[in-house]
Amino acid sequence: MRDLLVLFLSVKVNDLATRKTTFVQLVDGRAVAIREAVGTYRTPDLVKNVARQWTILTWTWDSKLPGTSKPDAGQKVGNDRLTTTAYLASFLLQGKTKPNGSSFRAESRNAIAQLTPAGVFSGSTRSTILISYISEPRTVAPGRYEVDMVATRNVIDQSGRIEEIPFNRTFVLDAVDIPQSPLGKDATDVERAVYNVREAGLEITEIKPFSPNQP
Repeated sequence: MRDLLVLFLSVKVNDLATRKTTFVQLVDGRAVAIREAVGTYRTPDLVKNVARQWTILTWTWDSKLPGTSKPDAGQKVGNDRLTTTAYLASFLLQGKTKPNGSSFRAESRNAIAQLTPAGVFSGSTRSTILISYISEPRTVAPGRYEVDMVATRNVIDQSGRIEEIPFNRTFVLDAVDIPQSPLGKDATDVERAVYNVREAGLEITEIKPFSPNQP
């Protein structure tokens, strides 16, 4: 599983060595502790980057683990499978349990797994996503942000045919505590990959349709 940790060396949304009570993001994306009053502030670039990274990790499909020659067997979700990158990216989604016993994270995993063809894991189907626009984030409440995205998914079958699928969405993100693994150096590669992807101190709470031409 060491490949999972190598994978996230190139896609980490933040770099933080220790957990503190409150943070502010620097221009290079790192977080530093400051006064408690600004603990929910996240820079516009960081907010946009979390939405961007979730999108790229979720919708880039390949039969290999990125950066390796090893096949991606995926992760089981019900009767379907998610790519490993999509599964790890799902930890950027809110995992709080709803009254119905589910969560936004679990519901999204199920929906995306159902959209993932079995051919992805054999190499007969591939997917890329091209992001053409990300808006400046809007602060809708203390520690809550919205950002709009215009993108196109390109699903490529074995014959080389490309299906273009618009992916225009508004992301709602909340500032959250930045976690630190209680296991430290004893954490597994998977655990470290999960904590790495959460180091931005943001989680996506909603992804809803966005109409670019709507006034």
